[in-house]
Amino acid sequence: MLIVPVPYWTIPKVWYVPVPLSLTTGSPIIGTPNFVSVIPGTYSGVDPGIFNFPVPNYNSLTVTIRAGGGGGALLDQGRVYAAGNGGSSVFGSSTNLTANGGLGHDASGNPPPANQGGSGGTVTTGGGGAAGQGADTDPGYVEPNATYNGSAGGRVTKTWNRTDVGAPIPGTMIGMTIGGAGTPGTVTGFAAYPGGKGSVNINWS
Repeated sequence: MLIVPVPYWTIPKVWYVPVPLSLTTGSPIIGTPNFVSVIPGTYSGVDPGIFNFPVPNYNSLTVTIRAGGGGGALLDQGRVYAAGNGGSSVFGSSTNLTANGGLGHDASGNPPPANQGGSGGTVTTGGGGAAGQGADTDPGYVEPNATYNGSAGGRVTKTWNRTDVGAPIPGTMIGMTIGGAGTPGTVTGFAAYPGGKGSVNINWS
């Protein structure tokens, strides 16, 4: 039997499409993308001290820090007992966010010190921990006296998008400090009022 060859250009062309890979989260298969979803969340802290914040995966991250307020001084029998300053709060990003601590009233008869601000983001002067109330002991018990108030701490807020230059990098640790309240002026048996605590609030989505 005579076999006549078929010209190759008359053979139908068939394209074979490979089956898609199963792209599962965390797949160890070489060449398979590793998808990490963004899970919205929040973090809040009011206890003074130094902490590490593990940066989550995010599209948008907003940090608000508040410094501690300065304490109020105490007037006792014509003498002023000074108060302590509030602690500053810091978020250690590529450009630090710093909220300045409020000032405690000193041992003079000067007016209350000015409320404090900060740097590194949107600053609200006096938006942090409240000023401590001053007091005096006349007539024999502690009575609020605004003349000897401390001043409020600052507040600083900043929002990053993930692609912003200098934005915190997911998976890294950022050090932060929460400032404590300024101590009040005291004398045996009497005390004025402390400042408000510092704090930090972080939200991401």
